[in-house]
Amino acid sequence: MLVLFFLITGCGIHRFYEGPDRPASELAILKGESPVSLKEINGKPGPYLGGAYNWGPKGKFLVELLPGSYTFKIEYREVSRISITESTYPLEITVNLNPGRIYEIKTIVEFGRWHPLVIDVTEKGLTHPIFEPIQR
Repeated sequence: MLVLFFLITGCGIHRFYEGPDRPASELAILKGESPVSLKEINGKPGPYLGGAYNWGPKGKFLVELLPGSYTFKIEYREVSRISITESTYPLEITVNLNPGRIYEIKTIVEFGRWHPLVIDVTEKGLTHPIFEPIQR
């Protein structure tokens, strides 16, 4: 059902585990959309989904992961009529993902700086941060 939703909405889907297909109840699902780009997952290249670097149709992506701890390198690039806000280098975040949950990469932009967040969006209308951004 979840995969059907993302196919209809035009997301690129990337399976980031080996072995046979698994039901959604055994996986952690990570989704995102432009202006966010998932550059690396645990040191391996993020999904390349065509178009701009790793953004699928309509700028959306979905990654199926086994539960566990993951380190993501995330880039940000937003273009408006008057400015461009973008990463000078990817920001790194580490999160623990649980089975049967859906997570989304979001960003907070303030004072010309941006910070990534990964939030649990499994329950409709309920979101909460699962980590604090790493301070550099």
